Amino acid sequence: RDMSPLSNLSMMSVLAMTAIVIIVIYIFVANPDHVRRHDYTDNDDDDSLSPSLFHQHWVIVKSGLWESLGTFVFTFVSQHTVHLAYGSLKPSLQTVSNWKYVSTVSLTVSTIVSLAVGVFVYMTFWEQTKSNLFEMYPTSFASISIARILLCITMLLTFPLPFFTCREMIILSFLSGNSSNDNATLTEETATAPTTTARNSSLEETSGTDIQAAGSPLTSDLEQPLLSDQDVLEEENDNDPVETIACDNLQEVPQVNEETSPSSKLLLPNQQNQLMLPYHITLTVILWIITTILAIVAPSLGDVLDLIGCATGTVIAFVLPSLFSFRLKGYSHLAAFVLCVGGIVGIFGTFFSTQQLFADLQFFVLSTVGTPSSHQQSVDTIDSDTTSMVTAIQ
Repeated sequence: RDMSPLSNLSMMSVLAMTAIVIIVIYIFVANPDHVRRHDYTDNDDDDSLSPSLFHQHWVIVKSGLWESLGTFVFTFVSQHTVHLAYGSLKPSLQTVSNWKYVSTVSLTVSTIVSLAVGVFVYMTFWEQTKSNLFEMYPTSFASISIARILLCITMLLTFPLPFFTCREMIILSFLSGNSSNDNATLTEETATAPTTTARNSSLEETSGTDIQAAGSPLTSDLEQPLLSDQDVLEEENDNDPVETIACDNLQEVPQVNEETSPSSKLLLPNQQNQLMLPYHITLTVILWIITTILAIVAPSLGDVLDLIGCATGTVIAFVLPSLFSFRLKGYSHLAAFVLCVGGIVGIFGTFFSTQQLFADLQFFVLSTVGTPSSHQQSVDTIDSDTTSMVTAIQ
């Protein structure tokens, strides 16, 4: 129901990724079974990288850049779990300075790990590098088998994180959202009445006036103030007897049970974002089944990551933070730059990644459910190419 159990296992995930980085670097340096591609100069014994090959490997931008940016964005998008990670911290550590330190260290370590794996694997296989890194290594390598197991452990600890956000948003949107909004409206109306009555009574210099409202406010956990009424009275209302009377009388107003809608019966008592155990398990299993089926039928998980990263990751990581900055702090060049970068990557990346997804899907369908005519056409094409090749050789 929360991230506390996962926080105890987070160090295991960090150690697993560190071990994967060490394995990849070791294979690059040791070069067992000559797995590393000698693509430096014409002489394989010379390990110096020629200028032409350096330009080819590190400077030239290959095709597929725009759609591949979605994977990079998807890797570092974590804004949707920020409130969950912050809530998993100990109460004494829930400060802005501590959160800046935690988020900075986390993103720095993630960047170093990603770059280390990507750079050393690329220097091992160069242009033959595939998205599935471990598929390129020989299956006889015991270290690669260990790396696969460690990657599975990391995925097991990472996969539940999106469930928290998705499940909570479904509950708040469809189950507790309507009742909370209605209760908030009633609370605002009934809480305003005592204050107005008290002020009118004070201006008219009357005494013994009952300032309780006729109705009773309906409150929920989402509407509870961060400070108690006593703290508010001590800090803000020392010199305002009228407001003190109003707040004192608000405390005397009895609360009414808010289980007025059928959806509230699915929630835990005094909880707005937690389902009862049977419904909690059912919703989690449904989400898991949907994501698993989509992962199985997808022609390429890389295409899915590219599309999701470009279409939604840019909005979460670039567009919304920039708009929030404009709203809270005003215009700034940094926020405008982030907004432009996110908009460009989102628009062009979504277009090209969608195009690539449909192309791979069409190829996947034709290769698995091809018609006899298509097979015959492929055979005719092969025969034609063979005849042309023989003619050219003669």
